[in-house]
Amino acid sequence: MKEDSILFELLEEKGVSARGCPLPPLRNAHEKIRAILAELSEAAAAYETSNPEAEAVVQSLVTLAETYPHHLWIENFLLFPMTNKLLNADEHALLAERFNRAEAACSPASYAEMVSAVERLESVAVTLRQTSATHTTVHELQGPQ
Repeated sequence: MKEDSILFELLEEKGVSARGCPLPPLRNAHEKIRAILAELSEAAAAYETSNPEAEAVVQSLVTLAETYPHHLWIENFLLFPMTNKLLNADEHALLAERFNRAEAACSPASYAEMVSAVERLESVAVTLRQTSATHTTVHELQGPQ
């Protein structure tokens, strides 16, 4: 992630410890999120090709949903306020420039892979909603048992 290689390095140059909060927990969370997203992408691809139970897709989404709130809290209430206090206007401009260069360096193939993964997930989501609606309707029609 851009934060790891650009923002965190800049903060370390400003004296933020590479071993103290909030950088190590955020680095660990980024690794975990990358792993979850890879699992989710694989599960969506498997679901799309063999149409098995949606358990792997759902489990990946649940894990992601459990991980993100804490991660975002650390970023919003620790990392970003600290960054705003430590960096001056020129350093903020440098950070933005570095982020823009990093985005521009992403290969078109990477972008195409991301678009493809999102499209697969959207397709799976539609199928899961339809399946869920069908199950709900069947249970409503059957009534209490």
